[in-house]
Amino acid sequence: MQPLMTPGEVAELLQVSQRKAYALKDEIGYVELGGNVRFERDAVEAYIERCKRSPRDRGETQWESRSGTVPPGIGGLSPKRVSAADINARLQQKKMQKSTPRSDALS
Repeated sequence: MQPLMTPGEVAELLQVSQRKAYALKDEIGYVELGGNVRFERDAVEAYIERCKRSPRDRGETQWESRSGTVPPGIGGLSPKRVSAADINARLQQKKMQKSTPRSDALS
């Protein structure tokens, strides 16, 4: 068994404040000894691995609307802000589509 790490040592390793190290204890996993918080080095290293993100490929990760408020292919990296007017217009369109009588229902 490796020696346990203090929150200060974890903070130094992660290059965050000691307060942040305490805040991350539930995500990292910790050992509580008589009210003292300690971390296993393997758990801290596993946390670091879970936090790693790979670089984005700009072409494949572009956001596209699934709601129909934005035409396909116009997305960016984050969704378009939708105003109340956009929502109301969309609801009116749906209402008009539902209220149009169907010719096959009358037969």
